[in-house]
Amino acid sequence: MAVVGFVSANRLVVALRPWPADYGLGAKVAHLAQHAGSYDVLLIGSSATYYGLRPRTIEAALAARGQRARVFNLGVGGMGSYEQVYLLRWVLERMRPKLVLYEEPRFDPLLWYPDVRNPRYIHWHDVAMTLEALRGLAFVDAPPDYKAQDYAATWHGDWKLATALEHVELCAMRATALGDGPRIAARWLGLAAPLRPTETELEAESGWLDIGAEPDPGALRQHERFRADRASWDARVADIRAQNEGRVDLAVKFDQRAFEALRALLDASGAQVIWYATPRAVGDPTLATLAASGALAPYLPDNRPEFAPELYDPDVRWDPNHLDAAGAERFSLRLAGDVADLLDTTRSRDEVQQEDAVQPAGGR
Repeated sequence: MAVVGFVSANRLVVALRPWPADYGLGAKVAHLAQHAGSYDVLLIGSSATYYGLRPRTIEAALAARGQRARVFNLGVGGMGSYEQVYLLRWVLERMRPKLVLYEEPRFDPLLWYPDVRNPRYIHWHDVAMTLEALRGLAFVDAPPDYKAQDYAATWHGDWKLATALEHVELCAMRATALGDGPRIAARWLGLAAPLRPTETELEAESGWLDIGAEPDPGALRQHERFRADRASWDARVADIRAQNEGRVDLAVKFDQRAFEALRALLDASGAQVIWYATPRAVGDPTLATLAASGALAPYLPDNRPEFAPELYDPDVRWDPNHLDAAGAERFSLRLAGDVADLLDTTRSRDEVQQEDAVQPAGGR
């Protein structure tokens, strides 16, 4: 009986675990839990989406093209592909968006945060996602540079084994809710820090946040360094172009199994999907190869300076990887125009197919 009681209590604690608040995640999940039926277009991605795409601008641009929609920005700072899929599964259990715009399916299983045992990592490490991440290690060549020395000192330098054990540990911490008691108690006692963005901010901007409005110290330091050293930006843009021209063997560089599972999840939701890249400061030959293969169609390659030069203007960037408010306006208008073009094409094709379906025998 004691074992049954412990297991039951543990399951209850796991079920009550709050979503981590970091970088907008907790606030956006709470908002969608209450307002899932209010939105029919979902943007999902990293901080480049969070700060870079403004739903109000996208909605207005689509409306001007005769396509009315309510858009929600589910960009979350620091969110990688496995956490992104975990969040998407939760969302699709509660809403049926007509359109999902999905940022850069990279499937990078490396644990980049210095503090591996953080609430964000623990939260998405259910058994299914942990197994996906472990399989994904087969497609990675090296650990994060700053962690290589630490890994070299463990498991005889076998960094993949060390990383795999970190994933397993995170899964165990999630399954046992180890260390989550204080967070759960604070939430239920009303002692937790207020979530950001606030509900008022979410209502006003549908998930977008101006990165320059209340920057944290780290973001402000990056901004100041970027502004002080613009001379290197042109060289960096040239390097981005070169990287995007590269090609890789997807069989050994990309977790195609995880990607197909993601596509199946989106197909089952009934949503139309548009894949897009963000104007980051690094090129991505793997993404370029995936796009060239046709697997990402339809795809908006806004990580290509020659394709979207206005987004690589240093005057509209906060730092190398993020746009400021003016840049977000440019990116949002550009993306909205491309989305409208794709929706027009889809609508025209559907109309032709409907006309063909009602034609009498013998054709037109």
